[in-house]
Amino acid sequence: MTGCSSGPYLFANAVLPIFLKNGAGSIINVGSQGSKMAGVGGNTYVTSKHAIAGFTKQLAFDFGDKGIRANLLSPGFINTPMTDNIEDPRIKNIPSQRQGEPEELAAAALFLASDEASYVQGAELNVDGGWTVGR
Repeated sequence: MTGCSSGPYLFANAVLPIFLKNGAGSIINVGSQGSKMAGVGGNTYVTSKHAIAGFTKQLAFDFGDKGIRANLLSPGFINTPMTDNIEDPRIKNIPSQRQGEPEELAAAALFLASDEASYVQGAELNVDGGWTVGR
């Protein structure tokens, strides 16, 4: 794996021995709308995000029976310094009609990491205000 995909791969390989020794762990990779469709960031971006989605599912498949959960968090248009002063035309196509807030994304990550998500395995959680609903 190269580029944007190498981080999740390197992280998983670093923590898997610890998680296997403990018999438990939660890996939460970060994707985007580019994890499931084309046209949202260009060839390299979409390819790397699809790779992260597939890698996450394979982790869930390979290590779920060892107490390790792997899930994908896919944020939409989130209000961060990277999106400051960007008037994104997608907002009119987002059912919530607004950008997401970092705290909303953090809450989703906390859920995936928690015991309340103990049966959530290999899932992709969209935190995008419903943008992908109609796509």
